[in-house]
Amino acid sequence: MRMKRLAAWYTMVGDKLYKRGFSTPMLLCVSGVEARRIMEEIHGGSCGSHIGA
Repeated sequence: MRMKRLAAWYTMVGDKLYKRGFSTPMLLCVSGVEARRIMEEIHGGSCGSHIGA
């Protein structure tokens, strides 16, 4: 029963797994490697300064 409850928060669109947010759009699930790359890109400055924006 617990697995059914947890599975209700996820959906597949094509071949991508998304988590449904409570009050947000669907969030794309990424691997640990992808998550690290995304965080490094954001905090490395390629997206511009986000301090005081």
